[in-house]
Amino acid sequence: MSPKVAEPSKPISKKRKEPSTSPKVVKIPKSISKKRKEPNMSPKAVESRKLIDNERKESDILEKLQQLRVDYTFQHQLMHFLMICMDDISKDPNGHANCVFMSDKFFKGNKRQRLRIHVLDVADEKEWAGAEMRRIQASCRELHVMRMEVLKERRELLHPGI
Repeated sequence: MSPKVAEPSKPISKKRKEPSTSPKVVKIPKSISKKRKEPNMSPKAVESRKLIDNERKESDILEKLQQLRVDYTFQHQLMHFLMICMDDISKDPNGHANCVFMSDKFFKGNKRQRLRIHVLDVADEKEWAGAEMRRIQASCRELHVMRMEVLKERRELLHPGI
């Protein structure tokens, strides 16, 4: 008789749980999943509500346009003022600029607030004014882009689908 060879016993190991690849189903509470029902409205009422909403949107757009127009005008006035200052500085042999900037932004009621520039170093002043003008021009470009976007929004509101 040949001796029996015992088979090596396999260690008993606990199975590891593999992450499941199946999607989990998340239950949404009924209170969230239900759509809010609007009361049954007549077609006339629905149409009037749309008109009111459109009028409100249009008034908001017109308000934005007006504010952009004011900002844009102010930037142009400021740029014109700086040009006058630079010209004034160039003409004055001592390099003094005595410009008065008058704009709605600087008028509060009857009080006149003036922005005066009085500079000794002409080169520094010209450099500052040039940098300021570049900043204003960039601001004007941004305002123009914003205005175009608002106009596009208004056009889409007034003429949907065009």
